[in-house]
Amino acid sequence: MAIAESTSVHLDHAHSHIVNADRTVAFVETIRNFKEALGRRCNYRVRARRYYGTVWISDCYTDYENPVLFRRYEGPLMEGEAMRTMGKGLNKDQVSAGALAEAIERLSLFIRLEQGGNAPVYEMTEDLKLVPATMPDDVIEHLNETADGVSAGNNVLECVLHGLLEMYEHLDVCLHLGRLGLAHREFIDPNLTGFHPIVAEKMLAVAVPGENPKVTTIHAIVCPRDIGPHVRSCAHLDGQIALQRAFNETLQSHKTRSVHD
Repeated sequence: MAIAESTSVHLDHAHSHIVNADRTVAFVETIRNFKEALGRRCNYRVRARRYYGTVWISDCYTDYENPVLFRRYEGPLMEGEAMRTMGKGLNKDQVSAGALAEAIERLSLFIRLEQGGNAPVYEMTEDLKLVPATMPDDVIEHLNETADGVSAGNNVLECVLHGLLEMYEHLDVCLHLGRLGLAHREFIDPNLTGFHPIVAEKMLAVAVPGENPKVTTIHAIVCPRDIGPHVRSCAHLDGQIALQRAFNETLQSHKTRSVHD
């Protein structure tokens, strides 16, 4: 399921190769595209910094203000009443692209809610075509009012991939989070996660069977004293990418507890 802004689009899968884990173009080009799109709606600045030697986090600060919508959705953070989003990863370009993408995703949702009315909703067929969804009006209205699965990309293929993975992640979390089996738990190699060994030694990963057999969902359980126990999840076609992102998500969640960090 994907929410799109165009008419039926044919995806040339053979010429839309996914690189850099899930982007169809290099991160430098992705950043350029996202900056251009975001700059049409608001002023912004991006700040990337490094933690634990190899893990990066980036903030995207904007001057977009809407306190009513901010209170409704927990995704964006606020400094005053302005929107702040974050990206995480293993290099500066990756996290900067992620923070910009998150800002575009949230901003597009808020603008649509402000303007009222429903955006077109499309379904993807087996031959990779997007066709208008055959859903009741009340279902489409509900989809337009939620942030679940909202995604930004350089093209339709990226948006659909990101959106579907996000939805699988939400579904798998709901199905499995309350009954994780001890047999699935493993301590994490800090060389894989990018975290300092002092932090990584307290991390556990739980792989669960996803609703889609092609998608791996990882629940990262982190309980060092300076962070406190919490669980973050990620779904991806590549299990190692899912693992990496789940742990990056835990670090992002820890660092966003203070907007001044």
